[in-house]
Amino acid sequence: HCERDDRLYDGIFCPEGYYKVTEEAFHQDCECPGYSCYCKPCIKAYEVSVYPAQTSESAVVSDFNREVGCAKMDLCASVEQGKTITLNAFDNRQRANATIRVVGHFGAEEQELPVRRVEDFLYEFGFSHSIRGIVILVIYADDIQISESPIQVNVVERNCAADFPGQNRIPSVTGDCECASDFIEIRSECVLNSAHEVSIFQHANDTVPQLVNPTDQLYYAGCEKMSLCGTVEQTKDIDFLLYDNLERQNASLSVTMHLGPEESLLPVRSTDPFVYEFGFSRNQRGVAILEIYVDGVQVPESPVRVEIKSRNCNDEFPGRGMIADNAGFCECPVDSLEIGGQCMQTGTFAAIMASFGAMILIFLGWCYLGYRRRKSDEMWHIDHNELNFNHPVDVIGQGAFGVVLLADYRGTKVAIKRVIPDEDEEPLSESAAFNVSARETHSGSSPGLSTDEENMVTPESSQDETPPGSRE
Repeated sequence: HCERDDRLYDGIFCPEGYYKVTEEAFHQDCECPGYSCYCKPCIKAYEVSVYPAQTSESAVVSDFNREVGCAKMDLCASVEQGKTITLNAFDNRQRANATIRVVGHFGAEEQELPVRRVEDFLYEFGFSHSIRGIVILVIYADDIQISESPIQVNVVERNCAADFPGQNRIPSVTGDCECASDFIEIRSECVLNSAHEVSIFQHANDTVPQLVNPTDQLYYAGCEKMSLCGTVEQTKDIDFLLYDNLERQNASLSVTMHLGPEESLLPVRSTDPFVYEFGFSRNQRGVAILEIYVDGVQVPESPVRVEIKSRNCNDEFPGRGMIADNAGFCECPVDSLEIGGQCMQTGTFAAIMASFGAMILIFLGWCYLGYRRRKSDEMWHIDHNELNFNHPVDVIGQGAFGVVLLADYRGTKVAIKRVIPDEDEEPLSESAAFNVSARETHSGSSPGLSTDEENMVTPESSQDETPPGSRE
């Protein structure tokens, strides 16, 4: 038995691979009733004991069994993506004011970790990493790599079910909890992928849907990808309303329209938070394709289709029979003509024109017959100015209604009957008072007709006239 000496602890030297216990443990670990003794001043331990930090605040780190720790290239601990792991390092050699350094190797990345002194010979360090895999930690004491270095820490998949219970989230490669493949994130919740990232509606200018009511579950409404989202007539305006179900702040929304070879960017304006409005009008018939982008990325519901159908000219021009051409102008059909603002079938127009032409032909025929009749009559009409009478006039006959005079007509002797008017009648004009007999007068044959049909005197034979000198 040896009597304990207060300086005995300083005189203890442990063999390689063994380290002195703490001075406190040196005085407490051994019990020798009635004696002063020391038991097991050296224990087998690592040069530096590295272990995950105690999670309980009541744990006393210095009481940690230094025979336990992470051996070289051991898998010392595991941590989830994005979570922080803290490790302790106890210097079993109890170097005063030692400098402990830890370098972490994260794949191709190398990073020196911050180390904090907790108490004498006890140090603390930690890290977090978002990529799954093995992290290698190299530990130095006074710039010399300790014998237990390096060690490994496994970064495992994040437990999103624990972090977001009931939200159908799974970890991404970078440790973010995203919605599972059958779900989409809307308003910070994972909903079935039948929901829409953006809801697109056709609406009238005087009707604005109430899109901002969360109870409406609008992310299940709206136009599907490549669906016929709207119909509009040529030259008419069509408007759309879009609600961003992801509610992105200050999102940049753009809409590109494709119609045949035409490609154009439609103007978009924000009307309310997360609500956007856009529209267009075109003259050409066809199907327009609308591509919708938010912050430069095409949304899952894009593209959508819009049908541009023929303009309804009957509503705008009732009763005129017009139809729209490919440019949206209202005009008469191909088999009709526009007459007086009305469209008339070519057959109907031809029948009318034929009837009108027939009427013109009939009228012209009637006029021609009248003309021929007048021309025929003209050869019987005598201009009284061409009649030459002797002075005094030779009377060659007389009857009850007139007298027969002798005259010269174009070098021929003719008999002229002059009508004697009644006393109560107006006297006849000179041109209506003569009639040239169509019968033979004396020895000459001279045709004659009245110069006025209304006052024509029927030609009479000279035998019916009373010869001169035998008047009653």
